[in-house]
Formats: sequence, structure tokens, C-alpha cells
Amino acid sequence: AELLGQARLTFLAYAGAAAYVDEAVGGEHRESLGISRASGALFRGIALARAGDRERAVNELQRVRALAEPSEDRVVKAARAALANLEDACVELAPELGRYAHAVGERLRGFLATQRLPRRRGPVFVTHLLVAALLAGYVAAQIAGGGGAALLRMGALTPELLAAGSWGRLFTAPFVQVDLIGLLLDVYSVWLGGHVLERIPGRARAALVAIWGAAAGVYAGSLAADSPAEIVAGGSVAAVAVITAALWVLVPARTPGLAAKARRSLAFTLGLLLAAQLLECVPGEHGPGLSPLAVVGAAVVGTILGGLVPLALPRVLQALLASLAFASAAVVGVATFKVAREDVEVFLLAHRDRALEQDGVAFQTPWSFTATAAGDGLDGGLPLYAGLVDSEALRAGSQLQYVVAPKGAAAEPAIFALDPSLRLEAGVRVDDELPPRVAEILSAAPGSWSSALIQRNGELIARVIERTLPDGPRVLLISAPPDAFEVTAELHARILADAAAAPAPDTSR
Repeated sequence: AELLGQARLTFLAYAGAAAYVDEAVGGEHRESLGISRASGALFRGIALARAGDRERAVNELQRVRALAEPSEDRVVKAARAALANLEDACVELAPELGRYAHAVGERLRGFLATQRLPRRRGPVFVTHLLVAALLAGYVAAQIAGGGGAALLRMGALTPELLAAGSWGRLFTAPFVQVDLIGLLLDVYSVWLGGHVLERIPGRARAALVAIWGAAAGVYAGSLAADSPAEIVAGGSVAAVAVITAALWVLVPARTPGLAAKARRSLAFTLGLLLAAQLLECVPGEHGPGLSPLAVVGAAVVGTILGGLVPLALPRVLQALLASLAFASAAVVGVATFKVAREDVEVFLLAHRDRALEQDGVAFQTPWSFTATAAGDGLDGGLPLYAGLVDSEALRAGSQLQYVVAPKGAAAEPAIFALDPSLRLEAGVRVDDELPPRVAEILSAAPGSWSSALIQRNGELIARVIERTLPDGPRVLLISAPPDAFEVTAELHARILADAAAAPAPDTSR
């Protein structure tokens, strides 16, 4: 249809039908025909010259060079040739040919008035930026390490942080990711769905779907969190929003000009990806998960922007969407700057609101800590012991645990009293790399303390900081890998230093 329109336009220009040509190359009609501004000026100049309006023809043909892109040398040469032949350009059509030109002009006008499937050319900038952001978030998470606290420092969200005013995490959390399989799924989902959105509704719509769909999903996920300290993060929300919007775009009633085979292929693949996202979003033992409510929040935004807002919009509304997209991108930039300035450790130190007791010892911890029974730990590390474990750090790939050693244990490192099998398979090394601030805090606490590194097969697998309380119990902080606690070293030192024998229950009643 586009090529046929260009053929009609060419005929009308050489037939001198200046009115039809002027209508066709103006504004959005020129884009519908797939011609550039320079080509439009060339057609208009030729039509005016053939109609005998020499002065206006010269003005239009001289504009071609200023409007032409570097790749439009042929258009500039055609304009020069037309200028050189202006003397003989004027034509007078025979009545029969004039009626034919009028009929062609009306057909072109009807073609331009028909609603067609929008199609954008050029690179898909928004999709590329989203994929790059997801990859960068994963790489940064691998470099940072440190479990849940490191994810919070990078921009992950918890309900208590949001309640404290850290709204910027709504926009940064979708790009914090630790699971490689989830990352690959998100990247492919955004890549495929983003191409559909940018080629048809346009870049502004694609940006709005990704940004606000992800933010809505993260916010909904925080509402469904089981704990104030539950980490909400991951690119699944952005991927679900993009896939949902793309599937709405592929509805036959919205894109009737799309080939059936291409529609079926895209819809089937996107449907499979959406199903995989639903499975991936279920919280697992390791890695931050997203609740079903988070998926619903992202899908609602994708439905509104991809299914309810018309695909073809007037220029004014297109400009409004573009302005909203730029404003949204600025919001993401401000949010990133704001989150980067926040000190997560200071917040966690001020919000040790959970009082827990383990084997007669009282602890004041953040909400991420919970009592756990003995069980399997992380691959290659130590097992979980009965005690208090940072559940969010465990899901993010680090083991941070407070354990009370059995009463009457020998004076050797208490870790051997917890796990006698370690004597046979692991060794203890003096820890001379403890952060100075940790040593300072523990030295100021009553009782004594020591720190050791656990080594297995020549590899350091854990750090054990042991504190002996004044009345006898020994409390252990187990960090696997050894540097997992260093992201919030002062916080863990405070928890260990403040641990005290729990008061005896009141039996007077």
C-alpha cells in the first residue's frame, strides 16, 4: 500500500496536480507514504513546476538541499535536475488525462484517510536501554555480594523502607537481580515485547509501559509482602508489563493490517514467556521473588497503555505521550540519585525492632531475621544451625546466622561443638582481616570475643565471630561467605555486642 501510494504521488507530481501533492506530502500524510521531508519538497516542487507556478516551484526545489539527510544524495540531484529544466516543465493535460489524474488524486486521498497500522523505522532505543539496565543490575549485584543488605544498597525495596519515604526504590528495584535464569528470561521478554511496542505504538508508549508497569508491580509486591523486611526486586515486573502490552497490541481488532502468520508466531511466543514469568515470580528458597499481586500490578499498567489507549493518536496526544515519557525517564534518574545517597546500614541500625530469643539469649535484630531449625545451607558452605538467620540474605545467596553454642562446650572454637564433623573436614585459621569498626564495637561490650575463618579444601568458606557473655553463654555470628556481613558490618557487630542473657520468666504468679 505504501509503494502504491508513492507511485500515485509520483504520477500526480508529473501531471501537475499540485493540490493533491501538497495535501499528500504535508504532516502525518507524508509519514504514511514513507517519504522524507526532502522528498516531499521535491514532489511539491515538481508538481508546481508542471502546473506552471514557476516562482513557488523554485522555492520548493531550493529547499530540498537544506532538508535532505546525508544519505539523500539522489534526492538533491533530482532537485537540481528539476531546477535546470524549469523552462520546459509546464504541461497542459488533455481532458481525458486530466480526468484520470483527478481519479488517481481521489484514490490517493482515500488511501491517506484510511487508518493503517502505525510502523516506526530505525533502532529500538527504549528496548536496548531496558536490556542494558537489566544486564547492568545483574552484574552489579554479582560484584556487590553481601546478600540482602547489598541488594538494598543497590536499590531493592522493602515495605519498611518505602514506608520511611524511600519512594525512589519503586523505580530502581526492577533492575536489581541476582538470578541468572531469571535475568535471561526477563531480557528475552523485554527484547521481543519491546520490538512490538516500539514498532507499532512507538517509543514513548514502550518507555511508559516499562517504567510505570515496573513501578506499579514493585509497589503491589510491597503491599503483599509477608514481612516489613521482605525484599522486592527483579526485572520480572518490567517484563510482564511489556509482554502484556505487546499481547494487547497483537489483538486482531487493534492491528488488522498485521499478517496472520506473524501475529500467531509473536502471540504464541509472548504467551509462553508470560507463563514462564508467572512461574518465575513465585518466591523461592533463593533469590528475591515477586508475589502474584506484583504481576497483576504490572499487567494492569500494560493493559491500560497497550490495550485501552488507541494505537493511532493525533499529533497533540503523541507529543503529550512523548513529554510524559521524558518526564518519567527524569523521575527514574532522580530516583536513582536519591537511592544512591541513602545509607541502608544507618536505617537498619535504627530499625532493630524485632526482639528474638534463642536458647536463653535475647537479640535485637531487623525484621529480616527469623528463627530457624537445623538444615541444609548454601551449596559449598556450612549447614544451617538452629538459631536466627537473615532470611532475605539467605534468599540472595549469603548465610548470616546467630547461634548460641551448647552449654558446657569445650573451650575450643564453639563451631566444633555445634558441628563435630567439621573437625574432620575443615580447619580453623586466625582471622586477621576483621574490619576495625567491628573489633572496636565488640571490644567495648562486656565479656570476651574472638574471630576465626573456616577453611575447607584450601578455600575459605565462612567466618565465625564468637562472643562469650559475662554469665557464660557463647554466641556465634556465622557469615558464609566470610565477607557476607561486611556490607553492614557495624549492624552485625551491634547485634552481637548487644546480645544478652534473656531475663528469667516471672513465676511468681
